[in-house]
Amino acid sequence: MSIELLDRMPEPTWVDTEAKLIQGLDLLGLRLPVQVLGNALLDGVTTATPSVRYLSILCWTIHVYGQARKPDSWDDFREFTARVEAAVALGNILVDDSVVGVIGSTEARSLAESEAGVLPLRQFVSQLATNIYANPSEQLGLTVSRDASFPGLTRERGLPLANAVQAEIEKTRLGGVLGKGSAPDSVFRDELAEFGGALFFNRTSDSETAILVEALLPRKPRLAERRRFQTYTCLLALADQFGAAPKESDLFDEAEALERRLPEELEPVLDGWLGYRVRDLIAYVHEVAMRQIVLALREESGGTAGAVKAESVIRRLMGHVGDQKEALRDLQLVDDDEDIGAVSFRTLNERCLDAFGSPVSRRGLNRGNGSLRESLIIDVAESAGAGALALLPVSWSLAAWRSDPWEEFSREPFEAGTAGWNRVGLFEVIRPSVSEFIEEEWLFRDVTADLAYRTANQHLDIAWSRMAVDQTHDVAVFLSDADNWHDRGKSFQAGRTASRIFQATNWLVQLGLLDHETGLTSRGRSVLDRCLGSIRAWGPQ
Repeated sequence: MSIELLDRMPEPTWVDTEAKLIQGLDLLGLRLPVQVLGNALLDGVTTATPSVRYLSILCWTIHVYGQARKPDSWDDFREFTARVEAAVALGNILVDDSVVGVIGSTEARSLAESEAGVLPLRQFVSQLATNIYANPSEQLGLTVSRDASFPGLTRERGLPLANAVQAEIEKTRLGGVLGKGSAPDSVFRDELAEFGGALFFNRTSDSETAILVEALLPRKPRLAERRRFQTYTCLLALADQFGAAPKESDLFDEAEALERRLPEELEPVLDGWLGYRVRDLIAYVHEVAMRQIVLALREESGGTAGAVKAESVIRRLMGHVGDQKEALRDLQLVDDDEDIGAVSFRTLNERCLDAFGSPVSRRGLNRGNGSLRESLIIDVAESAGAGALALLPVSWSLAAWRSDPWEEFSREPFEAGTAGWNRVGLFEVIRPSVSEFIEEEWLFRDVTADLAYRTANQHLDIAWSRMAVDQTHDVAVFLSDADNWHDRGKSFQAGRTASRIFQATNWLVQLGLLDHETGLTSRGRSVLDRCLGSIRAWGPQ
C-alpha cells in the first residue's frame, strides 16, 4: 500500500497504546521548551533508535503485509511484525553475536546459545521496533499512519526502500516465506542465519543506503525538513573540520562561539542550536538545584514525612557558602577573599557581562568572545553540590544577555511558543526578573534564595497540573502545606535534555557518510557538497 508524500507531513499519530508510561520525567516542566526546539531542529531520530536499518525493515514489513492482503488491523500487523523482528534479531546474532543496535538481542543471544536446531519466533521485547521507529519513519516521509489500521508507505520514499530490502532478502528461504505474509512459529537455525546475513546491521546495499540518505537529506527537502537537513549538514561539516565523527559538545561549542568556522550557510541552524542551549542550561541548572532542595529537605526532616518549614530548608542550603563560593570561583566571578554574602546581584551581573564578552547580535541572539558560556556553567553544575544554587542567578544573567529582541518582537529562538509563565519563559519571567533584581539592588544571596524557592514552586505547579489531568498521575517528590514541606521519600535525579545528536551522528556512520576515527568519508564529502549547494539555493532564511 502506498500513499502520496505530502509537502508537509501531518503530526505523527501512530502510537503503541500498550506501552507502559514512565512517570516522573521532567518534574520541573522545563525540558519541554528544550524538546520543542530540539524536535524542530532534528526530527526523524530518537534516543531509542540505534540502528537506521530498522527504517528499511519497517518499510519492507509494511509492504509485504499489505501485498499479502493480510487483515487491515493494527493488532494483526503488530503480531506479524513481532515475529519478523524476532527473525531479524536471531539472524543477526547468529551471524555475529557482537553486533550492536539489535532490538531483542538479549533474548536472541540466549536462544542462539542453545543447542536447538529450531528456534522460536515470538515477541522478544515489550516495545517493538515497529513502535519505536514509527514517528521517525513518518517524519522522514517513509510511512503514514492510518488510525487503527496498519501504516501505509509513501510512493516517493517508503515504497522504493521496501523494494530495495526485498531485493536483498527475497532469495533467502525465510525471506520468501515472510514475503508472502506468513509468519511461522519457529524456524531452522540455518535459515535464520541465512536471513540474518541478508539483513545484517553492519552493512547495507548501495541502493538501500542511497534511499536512506535521501530520506535524511533529500535533494528537494520540504519546508518542514530544512532544519533537520541543515543539522545533518552541520554534523558532516564538523567532521570535515575535526577529522573525526563530531560529538554533541562540538556542535554546541560551534554554536556558542563568536567566530564560527563552519560555512556561513549554516549560521541559521547554529543559531537554532544556540537557542536550544540557552533553554537547556536553564532546565539543567534548575534540576540540579531541585536535587539539592530535596536532599536538604530530607536532612532537615530527619528522613521522616514530618512537616518542615520551607524557610528552614532554604536556609540550610544557603548555609553552604563555601560550596557556592567555589562554584562562582570556578567561573572566575569572585575572588578568594571575597565575602559573597555582601555582593550585590548588580555587581555579579556586571561581572557576568564582562565574562560573556562584547556581544555580536544575530537573529535575536547575542554571541561573545568571553570565557563564560553555557558549556562551562553546565560543567561546573555537574559537580557543584549545594554550590549549584549560586549558578541559578548566573544562568539567568546569561539567558537575559543572550536574548536580543528584534524590532519585530519574537521569542522563537528560545521558546517557540512553549514557555510563558508556566515554563519560566525568557521574556515573560527571566528578563523582567533580572531587571528587577538590578533596579531594586538585591543582594546576590537573596536572588539565589528566591530562585531556589521558585524552583521548588515550579515543581509543585507541574505536579498539580499533571494531577489535574489525571488524578492517578502524582509525581510530587514533596508536599506543600502553607509554608511547610513534607518529604515523600521520593528521589529526584537531575539530568540534561537529550539532544539526539549522538544518535544522528551514529546514523551517518552507519550510512557510510562518516567514520568515527577519520571523519568525513568520500561519500560523505559528496553529500556535504550537495547539501551546501542546496542551502545556498534557498537564499536568505
